[in-house]
Amino acid sequence: MAKTLYVGGIPYSTTEDSLRDAFAKAGTVESVKIITDKFSGRSRGFGFVDMADDESAAKAIEMWHEQEFEGRKLIVNEARPMKERPPRDDEGAPAPTAEPVSEEAPAEETSEDNSAEEPAEEAPAEEASEDDSAEEPAKEAPAEEASEDDSEEKAA
Repeated sequence: MAKTLYVGGIPYSTTEDSLRDAFAKAGTVESVKIITDKFSGRSRGFGFVDMADDESAAKAIEMWHEQEFEGRKLIVNEARPMKERPPRDDEGAPAPTAEPVSEEAPAEETSEDNSAEEPAEEAPAEEASEDDSAEEPAKEAPAEEASEDDSEEKAA
C-alpha cells in the first residue's frame, strides 16, 4: 500500500522530476506533487511524495529527513490526513453556508462558550476603566458649567 510523505524545505527551483529522482534512491516512487501558489504559480516550498510501500517510505525518511537537497535542509515525515475544511470563496474567506445559523446553542456548548468569553468580557471592563480616567476632565467640565449656572440662578 502506498504511503504519502510530507516533504518540507524544498528549494523553490526544485522540479517534481528532480524530487522524484532523489526519492527513487530509497524505493519506488508512485507520485510527486510540489504545492504551488495558485496566483503566482511559484512553489510554496513543500510537497508530497507517494512511496510504493511502507519499507521504501521508511527508508526515504531515514535517507532525506534533515538532509541537504539542492542547498536546503529537507524535512521529511509521514503525511497526516488532510482535515475536512469548509469551502472557501475567491477571496479566501469561508464561503457562506446554505443552512441558517441557530442562535440557540446546546447547553454543553453554551457552558464552554461562556468560559471562553469570560476573558473577553473582562478586557472591555479594563478598557472602560482606562477610558473613564481619560474622560474625567470632560465629565468635570460640564459639571463646572452646571455649578456656574446654578450659582447664577441662586444669585438672581
